[in-house]
Order: sequence, then C-alpha cells, then structure tokens
Amino acid sequence: MMSANILIVGDIVNTKNKESFIDSDLQKLIKSQDYCVCNFEAPVENLGLKYPKVGPSVFQNKETIEILKEAGFDLLLLANNHMYDYGETGLLDTIKLAKTFNLDIVGAGENFKKAYKPLVKEINGLNICFINACEAQFGVLDDINLNQSSGYAWINHSIIDQLILEYKNKVDKIIICAHAGLENYSIPLIQWKKRYRDLCDLGADCIVASHPHVPQGYEVYKNKPIFFSLGNFYFDTESFKNTADYSFSVILNITKDKISFKPVFHHKSNDKVMLTSSEKNNINFETLNPLIENEYEIDKMY
Repeated sequence: MMSANILIVGDIVNTKNKESFIDSDLQKLIKSQDYCVCNFEAPVENLGLKYPKVGPSVFQNKETIEILKEAGFDLLLLANNHMYDYGETGLLDTIKLAKTFNLDIVGAGENFKKAYKPLVKEINGLNICFINACEAQFGVLDDINLNQSSGYAWINHSIIDQLILEYKNKVDKIIICAHAGLENYSIPLIQWKKRYRDLCDLGADCIVASHPHVPQGYEVYKNKPIFFSLGNFYFDTESFKNTADYSFSVILNITKDKISFKPVFHHKSNDKVMLTSSEKNNINFETLNPLIENEYEIDKMY
C-alpha cells in the first residue's frame, strides 16, 4: 500500500542565527520523513521598507532558508500575518530565495491568483494538495484591499471553499495549513473550530494550524484530524528569546484510505530547537483535548 510520512512544524522566525538552530537529533528525524513543511513566519532581510502597522514588523536572516533546506525541509508556508511586514519587496525576495534553494512555497504571491494557488505534490505515488491561508491581518488579499496586488491568501475567502470542492476529486488528500487564532491561549476560538470543521465537511482531509504561539489540542472530526495550534517551532524575537517554547510538530502518515498521525515534542534551549524527552514534556493532550470538546458547544453559538 502506498503511504507517505509528512512532517509539519509550526512557526519559525530566526533573526540571529547564521548557522543551524536545529539540534542534530531533530535534524535526523526531519530528514527521515518523505516531505517536511514549516510556517515561514516572516520575510527574509531585504531592502524593503517597514510598513506602518499595529504590532511589530519582523524579518529573518537570509541564511534561514538555506538552514531549513539543509535541515531537510521541503515546503515553506507563507500565509501568515508577518509575511507582508516589509511589503511586496520583502515577500518577493523571500519567494525568489526559496526558489533558489529549490524549496516549494504556498500561500502567498505576487498576485491574487498565485497567492491562492494550491500546491499539488506527488509524494510516494500519492497526490497531496496543500492549501495555505491566514486570518485577515496586514498583507491579506481579500475583497477589501483591492489596490494591493501581492500578499497572502485569506482563510475565510470563498475561493478556499471552491478550491477544496475542485481538488477533492483530483487528488488523494487535501491538507489545509491555516494560520489563525488568539495568541497565547491554549483553547481555540469557537469560530475557528467551526470553520475548520466546515472545511472538512467540504472535503479537506486534515487541518494543521499555527499562529497562537502555544500548543492547543487536537480533535478527530469525522475521521479527519484537526490540530488547532502546533505552537512555535523556533522563534527568537524579543518576546520569545528567553522562552523554552515547549510545543509539538506532527507526522502525518497518509494512505489513500486514511491519515494517522504522531506528535513530535520539542523545545528551545541554548538557541536551538531540540527533541523533548518524555520526562520533560509538559504538553498534556489529556488536558488540552477535552477543552475543545467540553468547554463550549458549537450548536449553542450558531
């Protein structure tokens, strides 16, 4: 039976390291997978102007893309709330550098069509469709910012729904990589719980989300896994430079019939992200997952 192991990790911002910030044991695990995905949270350092906006403007060392390529990553998710912090120049420089290192990209682009275009990848004989989109923040391409040509895809645009309906009969599995949610909360907003379930009802096979910076629980909805927040993979901005960032990534084992999964726990120490031993792991899904099911009910909210 054909199968593929796909590793998806959360948010990455590297502002300081010009050499690898990933521990050797974790790199071995990454390289042992068939395909590896990360959320590239901000553009590379460039000549673009910092845009006036609410919140910090963030960029990453140019070496970050090469570091991720050498570590074993294959796909950069670009739909996130910092990708347009340095405008079109920052976005396009990031895309150009990713292509230089033969990395796939999805979720943002120089125009509307390219930003919303899914990535269809054949992995071990399986056709996997990746759709990447973010909540509506600075840089989003929606139906309001009509004067903005470049940017990232909006998770609530009707085009996302149409893409799922279009591709579900063309590929073996559809994976939605979302960037949304309240930061630093361990329970997802009810609106995102409903939206992700709706995407599954349309035909998506798995949802993997980031943005809250902390881990949230997961659920299996109609045999489709939904991960509400992986937390940070590596973040070294001022707010996170002294944090351990205990979080997790997920390995999806995909066949034509189903998706099973395994969490991979890690944390940051001495400016490197590394695997977390079972003794030190402080992510308790037995606590996080019931919050999703028991704290509120969708039917009472809608």
